[in-house]
Amino acid sequence: MAAYVWLCISLACTVCLAEAGLGAWKFENREHGITVSRRERSGRGLSAFRGEGKFKAPALKVLAVILDTREVERWAYGITSARSVRHIDDRNELVYLYSNTPWPVRDRDMVVRRTVSVIKPGQEFAVALRCEPSASAERKGIIRVRSCESSFRVRKVDAATTEIIYEMSLDPQGSLPQWASVFVARTAPVKTLLAIQERASRPDDRYASFVQRWSNEM
Repeated sequence: MAAYVWLCISLACTVCLAEAGLGAWKFENREHGITVSRRERSGRGLSAFRGEGKFKAPALKVLAVILDTREVERWAYGITSARSVRHIDDRNELVYLYSNTPWPVRDRDMVVRRTVSVIKPGQEFAVALRCEPSASAERKGIIRVRSCESSFRVRKVDAATTEIIYEMSLDPQGSLPQWASVFVARTAPVKTLLAIQERASRPDDRYASFVQRWSNEM
């Protein structure tokens, strides 16, 4: 049972499948000011989940953390390591994500195209990730996740507060019990969003140049 839990956690990182086959959002729980919703998918895979709330961190620093590939493993719940596969341009990057799961569950990995869109300059942004499984060679003994998407909606409320909406689901290339899917839906969005807030609220200037550039990005 513990292996299943760890597998689900490791896969609950940054991925949200297309709307087809998904039911209506249903309230799951509220924790640390984060509202969590879940909806069932037809076929295989985890239930889709959504986490949303307002966080004490500037919007542009939140965006900077999400787009900093070096930081992904520190806030994406269950991701062991991350690296850039290819920098396409300022708004698009291919990123490799790896989850190390305890035996006997096989490790998983995925390659995603991460795209950022400016909805309102300096105030509202969307970050989308979609699996591109053939963008990097598969590794022996590791299962490649082939169908995935995710989204983050980042909106400035005021100078020190940001609203984040995070949605996710995926097909982990194998069936999972219902209890495991529910566990992930309740746990992953809260852990992920709190970790983003913690890093984005630090009183340092490591993202100063990023913030200055994106404050007026069209």
